[in-house]
Amino acid sequence: NHHTLIVLGGLSYAFRVACYTLFQDPWWVLAVEPLHGVTFAFVTLGAVHYAATLAPSGLETSTQGLVATVKSLGSISGT
Repeated sequence: NHHTLIVLGGLSYAFRVACYTLFQDPWWVLAVEPLHGVTFAFVTLGAVHYAATLAPSGLETSTQGLVATVKSLGSISGT
């Protein structure tokens, strides 16, 4: 279910960032950095699945393009 994927991605992100604040030695970042892949995969897969469930018949591809556009705009505006 897409809600579960998005929530798991958010929890993975929160755990990773919380760990960053606790580390005294920067080398420990390497221990939790693989969670970035988990976060990215869960949130992206959840967004794609959710968009697929909302897409009207015949507009599935356009809806996925809209998801990619919004995600890209978010990345651009955040940098």
